[in-house]
Amino acid sequence: IKQAIGNAPRTSADDSGNEEHENEMRELRIANELRVQQLHQDFEKRVKTLEKSAKLAEEAHMRMRDEHASKLREQLEAVEEGDESKLKRLLLEEKAQMQASLGELMMSADSKREFYEERITEQKRYTERMLKLKD
Repeated sequence: IKQAIGNAPRTSADDSGNEEHENEMRELRIANELRVQQLHQDFEKRVKTLEKSAKLAEEAHMRMRDEHASKLREQLEAVEEGDESKLKRLLLEEKAQMQASLGELMMSADSKREFYEERITEQKRYTERMLKLKD
């Protein structure tokens, strides 16, 4: 049967249907190539952003470590000197700073959640558009 179909003379209806199909396939290939290029560019941007974030995080970590070491030295000095009021003040300052940091982390987590929810919604819309295009 396949051989008979392959050997059958082609009609103009076959050619026009075939051309239409080829055009659709070409459009889909072009759309896919553009999407791949866009995804590649997005990936490159994300890599650069992550590299910058990693560098900033490392710098922040070093600063925090140095600040913490300095505060511990201050607390040790207060203990060695027997200055309870200074030690109490230093500990209260540290407590307040930790509470503020915790508040910032909570806000950061909320904003990240919102960001990813928006990205998921955008991706769903894109997928729906592509499926409609495919049909």
